[in-house]
Amino acid sequence: MIDALIINEQNVIEEPVIRHDFYNPFVFHSLLFNFQDWMHFSTVLFPMCSGDIYGLSVSDFRNIDARIELGKKLSLLLFDPELFPAFYKFARSTEPTGSRHDYEKYLPYYKRRDTPFLRIAYPIMSHSLHAFNQWDRKKPIKKKWFKTPTLPSAIQLNDWYRKKQKQLHFIIYTKELLSIKKQNI
Repeated sequence: MIDALIINEQNVIEEPVIRHDFYNPFVFHSLLFNFQDWMHFSTVLFPMCSGDIYGLSVSDFRNIDARIELGKKLSLLLFDPELFPAFYKFARSTEPTGSRHDYEKYLPYYKRRDTPFLRIAYPIMSHSLHAFNQWDRKKPIKKKWFKTPTLPSAIQLNDWYRKKQKQLHFIIYTKELLSIKKQNI
């Protein structure tokens, strides 16, 4: 049932989001999007109150087969019998603000908040509902979408996360430095 929901969800967003006349060229083919994909900065994280972080990187997001495969792997990870209770405890214990601080406060190397609340950084957006199309009447349902994937061995991401944070801070610092030099020229 979960696989069918993932397959449906990804097919439903394919036309109005992924292939949309605006989003496709200006978001999904932008330099920033491609850079994030190449550097593996887009990752779905499942944090725990213990400070452990599990998750999977998002790559090749424009490809529906890759999104479906990722969704199925994420469901395997989320509902893993040994991990789910800790994910659930985190979800019940942590008020979501949309900031990395929501889970960073549990990390052993806790640092002060340096990311804004989501609603401070971005305005509330209203969305319009596009005409609903029965995608399954327009294209075949692939058998491979129902195959059970295997999880990669590296799903515990604490060390990876710390490395990515250092890379991100280096990029921000470099951008700020170049900005200052440009202003002084």
